[in-house]
Amino acid sequence: MNFYSKKLYLSLLLSMGFWLYGFAQKDNIIKGKVLDAYDKSALPGVSVNEVGSNNGIQTDLNGEFSISLKTSDPSLKFSFLGYETQTIKVQGKATITLELKPSAKELNQVVVVGYGSQKKANLTGAVASVNMDDIQGVPISNAATALQGRLPGVTISAFSNQPGKNDPQIRIRGVGTLGNNDPLVVIDGVPSDVGALGNLSPDDIESISVLKDASSASIYGVRAGNGVILVNTKRGQAGKPTVQFRETQAIQTALLKPSYMDGFTWASTFNDYQVETGAAPVYTPDMLQKLKDGSDPNHFGNTDWFDEVYRPASFQNHYFSASGGSEQSKYLVSAEYQKQDGLMVNTGSDRMQLRTNLDNKISNAISFGLNLRGYKEKIKEPVFSASGNSGPGDNGINRQISGFTRPTVPIRYSFGEYGSRDGSTLGGIKNPLQALNEQSYGTDNYHLDGKLFAEVKFLKDFSFTTSLAAVYENSKEVQFIPSLNTYGPDDELLALGGLNTLYNSSATFTRYINENLLRYNKKIGKHDIKVLLGHTLQHDANENFNAGVVNLPSNNIRVIGASSEQPTNGGGANALSLQSFLGRINYVYADKYLFEVSGRIDGSSRLPQSQQYPLFPSVSAGWVLSEEPFLKNNKIISFLKLRGSYGELGNQDIGNYAYSQNYNVGQDYVFNGTLVQGAAITNLANPNIKWETTKMSNVGLDAELLNGKLSLVAEYFYRNTSDILFSLPIPNTLGGLGAPPQNTAKVNNKGFEITLNHQNKIGKFTYNVGVNGSFIKNKVVSLADQDQVINGSTILKPGYAIDSYYGYISTGIIRTPEQLAAAPAGLGTVPLRLGDIAYKDMDGDNKITTADRVIIGNQFPKLSYGINLGGAYKGFDLNVFLQGIAGINRYYNDPVSMGFRQQKLNMWTQRYTPINTDGVLPRFGNPTNNNPISTFGASESFGFKDASYLRLKNLEFGYSFSVKSISKIGLSKARLYFSGVNLFTWSGVKNYDVEKGGTDNSSYGYVNTKNYALGLSLTF
Repeated sequence: MNFYSKKLYLSLLLSMGFWLYGFAQKDNIIKGKVLDAYDKSALPGVSVNEVGSNNGIQTDLNGEFSISLKTSDPSLKFSFLGYETQTIKVQGKATITLELKPSAKELNQVVVVGYGSQKKANLTGAVASVNMDDIQGVPISNAATALQGRLPGVTISAFSNQPGKNDPQIRIRGVGTLGNNDPLVVIDGVPSDVGALGNLSPDDIESISVLKDASSASIYGVRAGNGVILVNTKRGQAGKPTVQFRETQAIQTALLKPSYMDGFTWASTFNDYQVETGAAPVYTPDMLQKLKDGSDPNHFGNTDWFDEVYRPASFQNHYFSASGGSEQSKYLVSAEYQKQDGLMVNTGSDRMQLRTNLDNKISNAISFGLNLRGYKEKIKEPVFSASGNSGPGDNGINRQISGFTRPTVPIRYSFGEYGSRDGSTLGGIKNPLQALNEQSYGTDNYHLDGKLFAEVKFLKDFSFTTSLAAVYENSKEVQFIPSLNTYGPDDELLALGGLNTLYNSSATFTRYINENLLRYNKKIGKHDIKVLLGHTLQHDANENFNAGVVNLPSNNIRVIGASSEQPTNGGGANALSLQSFLGRINYVYADKYLFEVSGRIDGSSRLPQSQQYPLFPSVSAGWVLSEEPFLKNNKIISFLKLRGSYGELGNQDIGNYAYSQNYNVGQDYVFNGTLVQGAAITNLANPNIKWETTKMSNVGLDAELLNGKLSLVAEYFYRNTSDILFSLPIPNTLGGLGAPPQNTAKVNNKGFEITLNHQNKIGKFTYNVGVNGSFIKNKVVSLADQDQVINGSTILKPGYAIDSYYGYISTGIIRTPEQLAAAPAGLGTVPLRLGDIAYKDMDGDNKITTADRVIIGNQFPKLSYGINLGGAYKGFDLNVFLQGIAGINRYYNDPVSMGFRQQKLNMWTQRYTPINTDGVLPRFGNPTNNNPISTFGASESFGFKDASYLRLKNLEFGYSFSVKSISKIGLSKARLYFSGVNLFTWSGVKNYDVEKGGTDNSSYGYVNTKNYALGLSLTF
């Protein structure tokens, strides 16, 4: 055989070898089935991945799989939520049957804590976390809202669903201070505030943890007094690229509509009111007939102002993400567009945001990464606020609806002008549709944040991490009020429009943070030691500017430079710096005995030098009883742990420069007949101001029974906050200066929290049931030398809850002459009559005065709870979540008076009259009946209602298509779902949203919504 023949022969052998290898690879297919180890039922959706490759698949509805192997010595990794992950070698095997054991899911879960993470089994503090899978399909515009009722001890109240302005109130273990009670929010290690949660896409969130006690939160020192919420966003994972798309389309409707009188009923009732108060009726029989039959809509309309202002609106969310990479470089990029039309006419918001999270590994010792996010948001709202009394006088839109309109006036007259009055002699109204349609208020928000971080591992057990984060925000606002004439129902000019007004403003916020963390992790036999030392620097700066003019040449010209009449301008700036030193030591022995000590020293520009750098320490310990020999292999108790903690926290939300005496500009005066610019002291300073300090003790028990099918978490806490800043009264001889804040008050919160969860599988049906509840009692301990501080209808008094209701105790409606004779002299100057409310004479002087006021309730429920129900069968799944409170009375204010431009609820047709002596409401004519707040600045018990409620917060029903049916089109997951929010409410309160509590007892706030959504989620 010559050289060329040998070469040809060798080539043929190599070609045959490669062909045989490729043929062998093509046919190296393994099939199998995955079962539950306990009931032997098939497990659909189990991830089957070949180790060392991007090759993977999921089991079908029968638990079966078939996968072509790519590696020479193949191993398969089987993983499924709620089960222990297994990896087995499959070389030479054609078929396998594998049984997965249910895992102690909660125990193996890694929970994010301050500056790190821990296994839940090793936690010694009170840390609660949320399963983000439970809220992925909820059609909400604010991620914080989805947490409501899911965590014991965390109270979230949605006061408004106004687009772009719907941040809920979050309270962790009660109200601990007389000032700002908002918790600290930390997103990917960058401190922020509650408002930042509203601009996060729920699809971007990997985990949310809440640090509720001092031992878990003390690592954040002076910012942790109200608790801490930690948010980590998703990151890329090594493996083949994964693309996710989610589409949600929803319809929003008003959660609650007040039952206001129609035009005819209102006019008839107003006539009655006139007679009952000694005046003549206004509406003649002919007018009433026109209101009834609608024959003259210009003069006698029938307008449901609530229905005209609030109408169904759309909500849409589009989300896209791509992630993947190798062990050396991982990535995740995402984009979201969200548009929410407001229920209120001409309100709404739309937001577009982009995110990039990168992780790179240069070597086994060096790695670095980058988080980058930006968004742009446009908000449209009324000039003078959608809610409440904001703006001059009566210009809040919702207040206009309830207090400055009447249903007898049309929205527009037939000739096109806005309605202002009807055909009676009554005066004009405030037309909310005119304000919404003609005035404009637009806000453009721009946000950019980024974090660059690097880690170096050295000396085997040490690592050093450094990071630099920056946040930039800019907000621009433009408000315009046009000049509009007012016309009557006969097209007559009633009033010329005032000067049009233009107002522009701009505000900028920047934040820079540098963190340097040194970690030491060491395992020596049964000893596990972790040490953290850190140093952080933070600097915040705010700047703002505004300008305004009037009398622009036209309502269509909206440029500041177009007018020079009555110019106004203003602005300001402030800054805050914080330097901190922190440390933590964790020690675990044999996964049985747990110990942690941590602390932080903070220095802030908000305090004088003499009070800077306080230490906030904590200590905690735990004992895992289930690791002891007497419980080690117990068939019922899978896990049992006792834990306890004590620590101190601070509160830095005390305002800037409170320790420094400041001069306020704008205090102009006249000198020699000339207006001179001036500055003066208007508020006194306190050079000895210091942090508010919270001391908290916590005892907890964690248990899992029956191999994780039943779990229990129980907590008891005792929280004392001292040195609370409070402005005590000062003598008027000081010239009317504002009182300085002083560290004087003390407040106590104590309570009990419990969480019970059960999960199980019966054949192909899986289900879960979860219940959580918290019982919290709030009490003012002291107010320095003050016995009490009365603030209108509320009071601060040692021994009672913060801002307890303070007023008169009602003994009911006076219905008989005997009751009238026995009743003490009433409030005010109007003599008591039948149908009036009688009040209890507390001091025995036979007359009702301010001395008869007592504490008649508080604003804190005795119980807050949540119920979570879920089930899945084959491809179908159903999740139901309910949230509620119990044991609370709240005051609701609907005045007994009836103004000429004041809506009235239909319930006033059931008032006391001479022919309806069984009426449930008092008579017209006495202003103190059910309205002593506006008359005397005090509450009264007649207006109190049981505000307990249970609300179906979310219902979600979905179907996940089988892997087999969608893999042919390149999909690995596909789910179609329906979701509803706030679908039903069970409560004894009518006409008011009980969730809003005492903050909106007159229905002035922007309404909350019911949402009905359809969604589609696809993963490629």
